[in-house]
Amino acid sequence: AIKLGIPSFINEISTGIVLLTFNYIILGLTGNTGVAAYGVVANISIVCIAIFTGLAQGMQPLVSRFYAIGDEKSVRTLHCYSMATALLLGILFFLCGFFLAEQLTAVFNSEGDVRLAELAEYGMRLYSIGFIFAGLNIVSALYFTARERAIQAFLVALLRGLAAIIAFSLLFSMFWGMTGVWLAF
Repeated sequence: AIKLGIPSFINEISTGIVLLTFNYIILGLTGNTGVAAYGVVANISIVCIAIFTGLAQGMQPLVSRFYAIGDEKSVRTLHCYSMATALLLGILFFLCGFFLAEQLTAVFNSEGDVRLAELAEYGMRLYSIGFIFAGLNIVSALYFTARERAIQAFLVALLRGLAAIIAFSLLFSMFWGMTGVWLAF
């Protein structure tokens, strides 16, 4: 349980660690308004990530069952369907984030802060590119868990959810400021 549960634990705890890291970096770059803009983007992101997680958690027991009885064809089929669904959802979330950035930001910007709107809209358009890949990573991590491939599940979860995003946010922010922070995801 511990060996196969660690990847899911990393997926869950990484959100808080990444939020904290991003807030710290953004506070140094753009101050409180930047942190508020990230809050807008992060709130929308949490909903998208929850949908990807739901997809992956829905797939996991079925893959486990078919894996346990040796039905590799069904395992592969479920994996393909899940990955295709994650990719389609990722593209949909990207398109919504890109083309509806103004409307999505307005929901959280009741005071009409122009600077907040500019930062959040720009950030939403860049950040949403990551949705295309996030779902694939989340589904892959839980797929590996369902197949009892703890090391692969651990590596996917650790790299996507924690190590890569923190490293990229630190590195990209040094070169491109806020644009780098948004692109790190």
